[in-house]
Amino acid sequence: NLPILELLGRKYRRKLGLVIPIISPLQVMQNPALIKELYGEGFVLGHGGEPVGSIYKVLAPDSVHMERAGAFGRSEMFGMPTEGLGAINVNGVRAQVALDMTDVTPDTGSLSDPSLASAERGTKLLDFTVARCIEFMQWYRGIDPMPEPKKPAAA
Repeated sequence: NLPILELLGRKYRRKLGLVIPIISPLQVMQNPALIKELYGEGFVLGHGGEPVGSIYKVLAPDSVHMERAGAFGRSEMFGMPTEGLGAINVNGVRAQVALDMTDVTPDTGSLSDPSLASAERGTKLLDFTVARCIEFMQWYRGIDPMPEPKKPAAA
């Protein structure tokens, strides 16, 4: 959903001069050092598995039913590896493509192993994310969210 929020943010920047920050907690918690600490070297997070499973084990434990977890993984498209839910990688070039989730994931919708979910990981992910978001908001409070637009440099 970030692309839509970015479009709206640009609209308000042009119209009102206001810079509106957009913070995605799921992106904040995907800090490489934190992920390495919690999951080990080379672990790739993904839709329908981690880190959401661990977060839900903390925030809504009664809604987590690990016995329902099934297949996970990523499909190729056009013989090329997929990235995220809407891109393929062709010899190192990432191309956004209009994929359906069923093009990328098994029927479960899981890209990563949901069995790795734990409340301990969820607590660490949430604590890290809340702390970083607080730090950001404290910083943002100290700036002018309506800076003058920069003039193009003369050629």
